Amino acid sequence: MPSNKSRERRARSSVEVLGSPQGEGERVAAFVYWLAMLFMAGLLIDRWFDDDMGPDHPAYALLVTTWTFFLTPGVAIPAVLLVTRLLPRHWFRVPAGERVLHRALGVGNFGWLLERSGWNRRVVAPMRRFDGTRAGLPSLERSALGGIIAHGACFAVHLLLSAAALFTGHPWGALWILLPGVVLHLYPVLLQRSIMLRLQPFLNEPSTWLFVSAAISAAHTQPASGEQPIQVVTIRIADEVNCLVEDTRVPCAMVVAHIRDVLRVPVGTHFRILPDKASTYEATVKLMEQFQKSEYRLKMGYVNVGEAPKD
Repeated sequence: MPSNKSRERRARSSVEVLGSPQGEGERVAAFVYWLAMLFMAGLLIDRWFDDDMGPDHPAYALLVTTWTFFLTPGVAIPAVLLVTRLLPRHWFRVPAGERVLHRALGVGNFGWLLERSGWNRRVVAPMRRFDGTRAGLPSLERSALGGIIAHGACFAVHLLLSAAALFTGHPWGALWILLPGVVLHLYPVLLQRSIMLRLQPFLNEPSTWLFVSAAISAAHTQPASGEQPIQVVTIRIADEVNCLVEDTRVPCAMVVAHIRDVLRVPVGTHFRILPDKASTYEATVKLMEQFQKSEYRLKMGYVNVGEAPKD
């Protein structure tokens, strides 16, 4: 029993501690955090009117960026509680057409960078508590929604301060303030919306839940005891160079590395490989060879579609 309690304590993330502190230690930590956030807010107001700095100075943009970066985990839970009480659920539904915008803006590449840097594994995964099972999907949805609202609120700070700088005659200051907000907050909002877009079919049609898509970038942790891991991963060979791992474009030469290092798909998962018309026989063979050299195994069969031998 003590070990279970210790695991529960370790599981409480900074978002939970700051949004709903429990115990004296967490309350003190939350109090110090909010005191520091208020101090930085006052500092931003003071530096705005400072003759040596002002909104045109890059250092001011750095102050704004630092403040919103540390503000994000603190506003996550309060913002979600407030917004979800004021707005109906259907307001948070992501339209399917937004997928085109995500691809055009390179949101998938942004998510890949977060994966490769280790940010998702070290920071995001402990907050999400997603175990890769069907039962964990609502938790993943809440986490994605929290990210959208928290990062959206912080991006609004950048947007408002940038607009204020522009209308008060500081165009360069407006640019310095806005650009970091795009990277630190707008792109995370779009990334969370792309996750919501993939989740919606599973959440809206529970009877069709056969497995958790391996393309959801949040699937970092191993399934909990007694739960089933991901059952099937679909890999489509789009052409000679590119493959689609559950609709995520990946170079065919990197498919196994993407599955193992990025998606962390467990050994024993079933893979469905579907060559498109634009793909080549050589691309299919090379993909099969990748799996043969990896810890994953494929059950393969061959069908001869050539002409039957003549008598």
